[in-house]
Amino acid sequence: MEFLNIKSDMMFSIKKLSIPGNLPPGVYRTQVFEITEEGEKPISNFEFNIPFKSEETEIQNPIPITPPIEVQPPRDLNLTILLELRKQDQISHENERQIWETKLDSFRALHEAELRRLNESHKSEIDRLNRDWEYKLEITKNNQVLLEAERTKLTRAIESRLKGELKNTSPSEGFDLSKALENPLILSVLGKALGLEVPSIPTGNGGIDMTQIMQLAQGFLKQSNTATGDGNSILDIMNRGA
Repeated sequence: MEFLNIKSDMMFSIKKLSIPGNLPPGVYRTQVFEITEEGEKPISNFEFNIPFKSEETEIQNPIPITPPIEVQPPRDLNLTILLELRKQDQISHENERQIWETKLDSFRALHEAELRRLNESHKSEIDRLNRDWEYKLEITKNNQVLLEAERTKLTRAIESRLKGELKNTSPSEGFDLSKALENPLILSVLGKALGLEVPSIPTGNGGIDMTQIMQLAQGFLKQSNTATGDGNSILDIMNRGA
């Protein structure tokens, strides 16, 4: 600690936290230092007064006057120093508290702003996805309507074409011998009428070989001429069997 007498400009120093008892009366400006590895670091300062003996006598027999605005410091100088140091610590702690409160408020504001930004981003993304799906659903509905219209149009075209073909078709077509001989029932009736066993006629690709049909018909005619001596045609034989 360093003590500077303001009136005489004399400097006193001590290496402990106390006021020396041998200081002469006067007003002193005190500087408190903290000794660190880097050197001395000032941490506090204050002023105090050591009264003269005549002033002490006046204090013992005070004259009633208007009390001063500033309260005189206590007589115990060590207590004064401790109170001043405590006051400085309180001010330092209050400053640190305000700094930390400011930092916390800033962090809280940044966190809330980030939450709002994320919420807005998520909401915008959800709205975008909803719009995309609504657009795709609308396209699907439109495609379904178009497909239904094309199906109806194609159905009507097929019906119209079938009606036209039915109108253009002749009501009766000529007798098809090959188709008649493909029927097993007709072959059976023909065999019974002639008294012959009619073999089944093999087909190649689902049809009848016309050469085999002609050979079978000639065989029928020869058998009929041998039995009756007549020259009846195959139609007469079929009529007779009927």
